[in-house]
Amino acid sequence: MSHTAVLLSSPSVSRNFLREETLAWSMSLALSVTVLLIPALWNEFAVVYYDTGGYVERVLNMNLGFGRSFFYGVFLWLASLGWWSFFGPVLVQAVLTVWLVHMMLRCHDLPCGPFDTCLMCAGLGVSTGISWYVSQLMPDMLVPLTVIVLWLFASSWHKLNGVERVGLT
Repeated sequence: MSHTAVLLSSPSVSRNFLREETLAWSMSLALSVTVLLIPALWNEFAVVYYDTGGYVERVLNMNLGFGRSFFYGVFLWLASLGWWSFFGPVLVQAVLTVWLVHMMLRCHDLPCGPFDTCLMCAGLGVSTGISWYVSQLMPDMLVPLTVIVLWLFASSWHKLNGVERVGLT
């Protein structure tokens, strides 16, 4: 019997292990998302551009317009809970980014625990422009995430389970 099986066979030990694991992942997610949202938190609002209103207008008028994605407007509406707060969309973008960073680490057989994922997100947030992209209300942020998803499909299909494949799709 393996060490993990022995640990999980004891109910009190397994509950403590799961509680500690859940706490570690929760703290990792919170810290990673905070680092990725530093520009939005510093600005006290999601970073908007002159044409962000075009995505909102598409949903309000329920029509398709030149150069503005109706579907990103729907995403903004849903993630902001009906225009309640524009921190919702950037929060969703940050969580998706952390999840994809974790998936990249795991699928490439790199250390991918809570500390490792948090350290990688903090490193990327400080040394690259990813935190600015995550903090903005523009569909341009989804392009690099789509590239990562396509890379995971092409290079690591066999390492993804069914739920991950559906989530990535």
